[in-house]
Amino acid sequence: ENIFVIVDHMPTFQGGEEVMNKFFLEEMMYPQIAASGGIKGKVHVSFVVNEDGSISEVKILKGKPMGLSKEAVRLIKKMPNWTPGMQRNQLVKTRLTARVAFRLGEHTGSTLTIEEPKEVEEIIFEEKTNN
Repeated sequence: ENIFVIVDHMPTFQGGEEVMNKFFLEEMMYPQIAASGGIKGKVHVSFVVNEDGSISEVKILKGKPMGLSKEAVRLIKKMPNWTPGMQRNQLVKTRLTARVAFRLGEHTGSTLTIEEPKEVEEIIFEEKTNN
């Protein structure tokens, strides 16, 4: 079965960017060991949005220690169904790459930016906590 990287209509998070930001803000559990050690950084994750919008095949492409990679995978797997991608008016499996950024600090926030597809679609999830 084909898995596309770029399609006519890329998958989207149901409810849009604001709902996605709220999801990450509410669901993020910064690993205590990472927070205690001041560990922050970006975890690169690949996942597939299936024809029914469900998420599968979550894989770490480039990880971080102290539970950050595990938390990134947990968040991706916990996401509600997306609006699936479409190619030639048919629902198709689409592989996305996400960069989950972990930041430590006093204010917690979350942003999502969807970039124009190049060779792969890149979604950036940023969890912010500023000192």
